[in-house]
Amino acid sequence: MEELAEKVGCTPEFQGDTSDFRQAACTTEATRYMLLDFDTDEKKRAWLDTALIYGATYLVGERWVVTSLEVADMERLRGEVGGTLEGDPTMQH
Repeated sequence: MEELAEKVGCTPEFQGDTSDFRQAACTTEATRYMLLDFDTDEKKRAWLDTALIYGATYLVGERWVVTSLEVADMERLRGEVGGTLEGDPTMQH
C-alpha cells in the first residue's frame, strides 16, 4: 500500500484493515483516490467482481485496486503504475 501511494504521490489515510484487504484514501493536488491492497490475487478478484456489479471503473494491478472520481485520473495514473482499467467508464462514484 505504501509503495503504491508513493507512486501515486500521496500519503495513505488508512480506513480499515480486514483479513482480506487494506483500504486507504489518498489525496493529491489533482484528485482523491481510494487504494486497496489484497493478500492474494484471488481475494482481489472476488472483491472486484462484487464491486463491478455497482458500476464505476477501477485501475487493477497485481494484488491492488485504485479508484477515483474521474476515469481520466486513473488513465493518467495507469501510465505511471501500470495495471488495467476494468469496469464501466460511464458510471462514476
